[in-house]
Amino acid sequence: MELVSEEIVMPRETTRKGQETAAARRDGELRELFDELAPDRLEALDRIWDLAADDLYGLALWRTGSAADAEDVVQEVFVRLARAAPKLARVRKPFAYMLSMTHRAAVDTLRGNRRREELAAAPALAIVDPELEQSADAAKASALLAELPPGQREVVYLRHFADLTFREIGGATGVGTFTAASRYRLAIRRLRKQMGVEP
Repeated sequence: MELVSEEIVMPRETTRKGQETAAARRDGELRELFDELAPDRLEALDRIWDLAADDLYGLALWRTGSAADAEDVVQEVFVRLARAAPKLARVRKPFAYMLSMTHRAAVDTLRGNRRREELAAAPALAIVDPELEQSADAAKASALLAELPPGQREVVYLRHFADLTFREIGGATGVGTFTAASRYRLAIRRLRKQMGVEP
């Protein structure tokens, strides 16, 4: 499966009820697959990959800023899943669990890669906020997103792409709910200011 994408487009707002249903359905499928995993039976990893790898890659890309590092992070997450197979049946929210693993693996990658010259540019995307959409094109938005601190960029990704609540984002990244919400607000405020939407 090819993970690298030239463009990522943020989804438009949909009803929260529909989002919860899709998230619950995905968690249900993942929970069944986690139950099937055992050290000698890892076939379920292929299906888990199909259900979650793109989202994990997106988070890793936004956290590390590097396609190569993001691919390594996703591979590391699946290695960790295989090693943890006997314990995974106890996981209640598999997708949030994997996002948390991805966050930690990405942080580990960044810590071990201090010689990086600069973060790669964020992928091109369209912004959900109509005011921002009117005032900037996708290329400018991508450049501005790439300038956000990694923690803020990560929260924007998890909120819009992975469709997590701030509480879920806090759980996945190891910060409090209010910290996650604050990082998101700071990121959006910074983007709006740089795009001339607010003073």
